[in-house]
Amino acid sequence: MESASYSALLNNVILLLGLGVIYDTLGLHGFRNKRLRDLFSGVLVGGIAIAVMATPWELEKGIFFDTRWILLSLCGLFFGVRTTLIAVTMAVAFRVYQGGGGAVVGSIVIISTASIGLIWRYASQFVNVPLDWRYLYLFGLIVQLDVAVCMFLMPADMHQVLFTKVIPPIVLIFPFVTMVMGLILHRQKDRRAAERELRDSQAMLNRERGLLRGLIDAIPDLVFVKNTDRNYISCNKAFEQFTDSVEAEVLTKNDKELFKPEVAELVREKDLEVMSSGSAQAYECEAYYPDGHKVILDVYKAPFYGLDGTLHGVMGISRDITEKRAADELIWKQANYDALTGLPNRNMMRDRMAQEMKKATRNGCNIALMFLDLDRFKEVNDTLGHDMGDTLLVEAAKRIQGAVRDSDTVARQGGDEFTVILSDLDDMACVERIAANILTRLAEPFDLSGDKAYITGSIGITFFPEDADTVDQLVKNADLAMYAAKNQGRNRFAYFTPSMHQAALERIHLAKDLRAACEEKQFSLSYQPIIDLHSGLVCKAEALIRWHHPERGFVSPLDFIPVAEETGRILEIGDWVFSQAIRQVREWRTTFHPEFQVSINTSPLQFMEESNKPEAWLRALEKQDLPGGALTVEITEGLLMESSAEISEKLAVFRQGGVQIALDDFGTGYSSLAYLRRFDIDYLKIDKAFVQNLTADSDDMALCEAIIVMAHKLGLYVVAEGIETQEQCELLASVGCDYGQGYYFARPMPAEEFSEYWQRRVEYVD
Repeated sequence: MESASYSALLNNVILLLGLGVIYDTLGLHGFRNKRLRDLFSGVLVGGIAIAVMATPWELEKGIFFDTRWILLSLCGLFFGVRTTLIAVTMAVAFRVYQGGGGAVVGSIVIISTASIGLIWRYASQFVNVPLDWRYLYLFGLIVQLDVAVCMFLMPADMHQVLFTKVIPPIVLIFPFVTMVMGLILHRQKDRRAAERELRDSQAMLNRERGLLRGLIDAIPDLVFVKNTDRNYISCNKAFEQFTDSVEAEVLTKNDKELFKPEVAELVREKDLEVMSSGSAQAYECEAYYPDGHKVILDVYKAPFYGLDGTLHGVMGISRDITEKRAADELIWKQANYDALTGLPNRNMMRDRMAQEMKKATRNGCNIALMFLDLDRFKEVNDTLGHDMGDTLLVEAAKRIQGAVRDSDTVARQGGDEFTVILSDLDDMACVERIAANILTRLAEPFDLSGDKAYITGSIGITFFPEDADTVDQLVKNADLAMYAAKNQGRNRFAYFTPSMHQAALERIHLAKDLRAACEEKQFSLSYQPIIDLHSGLVCKAEALIRWHHPERGFVSPLDFIPVAEETGRILEIGDWVFSQAIRQVREWRTTFHPEFQVSINTSPLQFMEESNKPEAWLRALEKQDLPGGALTVEITEGLLMESSAEISEKLAVFRQGGVQIALDDFGTGYSSLAYLRRFDIDYLKIDKAFVQNLTADSDDMALCEAIIVMAHKLGLYVVAEGIETQEQCELLASVGCDYGQGYYFARPMPAEEFSEYWQRRVEYVD
């Protein structure tokens, strides 16, 4: 009997100690579904409890005990509510099944000890108390005291035996057993938690590795890793595609097998530099796809180290920047080269000029800058169209390039303007040779799809460092010299002089003063009589603008009219002259003669400006109750040479309104007789250059007579300007000139004096 009790006690202890082993062995802690895990765990603990109760030990005859309460209290402490309820239900059911007088007490012990375990579990979690040996011993002591209290529920005749032989060992020994069992389960729990965390961390790491690998494979750039022997140990999908190999094949190849020799050598050098220096490097290189397609790669390489600081190799990423490089080059070309001619544009010219200036300063050389403008290019655009104009510009650019040295720079400044940089000048005479060569080539006819076009060029030349030491000032100087060449007759070149700069400054100040003159009404009109050479009467007057500057005094129209045209103020001034003149002619038609006429000089800009309409002047004449014949509009041959449709239409509007047209300074320009047939002209005004030296046998006399005869044949009247002597007047009258104008008759005068002059002239003729 005693041997059987020890055997039963040993069996109980083995079952208790084996709980954790059995739990781990069955793998119940590995269940992902918590409810399923709690169910099987409860069945396991309940089964062990039944096994314990089925093998009790006998302390005294008829008194049997087992360790079920230790098991169930620890179940409540470590496994939670669901597992404990299942185990308690199974244990209570088995105890009731066993029957006997102690069934009720046994069930109470089962329920109370399990409840203590549950209460202790959640209380320790709430106050965050660690389950070390002291708290587990205290827990075991409380559980055993609960069992001892429950013993009072046993029959009274058993109390003596219970309190002398059962309760003392329970209270003294079983708390230690509970503590040992608790420590075992607690350590197993900690181990399982650590294992679970490790599994979760590993799973997360695997997921992250998978995500990272997927991300790297999704990158369109080439990603690769090499070891210290420069063998590949990893690469992404883009690298596989670039080398036409899968990763497994890449890992067995070296750079010489993957790339062309020159590329492989560069890769090797950069790998060694990165690993030896320990610093990242970025560089660009050319590489080739397996099909031979060349690309440009932007490569970034960096060394990588282990946690202990050991160098493991080099990692890198390469990006195909072929399209970006092409786009950058296109943007750079568009920013620095002219799209039409392919020549450097203004920006590139300035940059090259600045570089040449630095070079010339170091070497003590000179530089010449030419500014070239095509003469009469607008005629080609207007007559043949802008497409032909573009074709001419392209051909002109080629001719200019062909006329300079290979070391010189030809640039398109914009429109029909070009610049030429002549560097490293030792012989200054070569500048004139190059300029003359350019002009000669430009003067040759241009074949534009079967049409012949003729243009010339005007060139301004300035020197560095003699004339200026900045690009801006040199360009300005060359521009000024170019305008000087145009004013001298075009198809020529002119050198910049300091007086040009001074004249430019003067124009700037004059332009500023012109604005004030318009606002402060500093202008006035003078009128010069036009005499009928047959009757000697004053029948017309030319209105001439005068500017009396408060500080400068009298400013010649020859000085301020060009500035007014450049600044656009000629439109405002022209309207003012017109309004003053028609008021005056209205008065003189009343006092002098009903057909008296006033001539007004006009600027080509007044006809070229789209917003400037002749209808406005015709309406103003109508408001003054004046016919169009009260006004003569004087134009220059230069306006006829523009010959645009808009100019023709405006001249036609004037003629339809009765306004007469006079062609001023005839014979000094380049217009052909075809213009006289094309446009409705009423008067030719012979320029004073043909009159001032007029004698009976002079060439000028022959020219004047020819002009008069031609004009009369075309139905035009002739006005001779600049008559200063009686002889000139008589000679012109003798060959049929209609009207005369000049100092011989009278100088320009204010309106008040003109009235007195008219009266004297009438009296003189009478």
